[in-house]
Amino acid sequence: DAFLKTGAWDGLNVTIPYKKAVVPYCDALSEAAARLQSVNTLVRRADGTLYGDNTDLFGFLYMVRRSGIDPAGTKALVLGGGGASVTVKAALEQLGASVTVISRSGPDNYDNLDRHADAQIIANTTPVGMYPNQGVSPVEKQTVAHFDALVDLIYNPRETEFLRLGRECGKRTCDGLYMLVAQAVRSEEIWQQCE
Repeated sequence: DAFLKTGAWDGLNVTIPYKKAVVPYCDALSEAAARLQSVNTLVRRADGTLYGDNTDLFGFLYMVRRSGIDPAGTKALVLGGGGASVTVKAALEQLGASVTVISRSGPDNYDNLDRHADAQIIANTTPVGMYPNQGVSPVEKQTVAHFDALVDLIYNPRETEFLRLGRECGKRTCDGLYMLVAQAVRSEEIWQQCE
């Protein structure tokens, strides 16, 4: 609270688990951040007010387009219910997919994934498999085998256990490094007012 309100900073990149938590501190939001209620880029304006943006949306769209995965007309599952999942859901819908979010609780959860056997794309927005806790996957190999493409927002390690299982099953995979780079470039453009 004190750091956001009075800290000596001009711009910040926000990561898990704070992307939703910083929204109430913002005096103004970009259209994407307001719609998603998720912020990963903060700017302290000259008058001291905070502006929040969501460059993850830009980064995810860039990553998927670069991967060659085409979500148009597909059904996609998004694993996780945090700030990143909201962004990924919106991006996949923007690219023409029908999206279901899978969380630990609620009507669509890990215990009833078989209800979504018709999905072609699965995207991991959880930290499961991220360094230093690599070697684990949010879903098992027999689940991975049902999808055409796997997308993971994690970039460390580049190949998570989730993606390794997908590769073993002959599926198209996409890691989160290009999303990280693209959202960072977009954040830098905002901080440097290069829009």
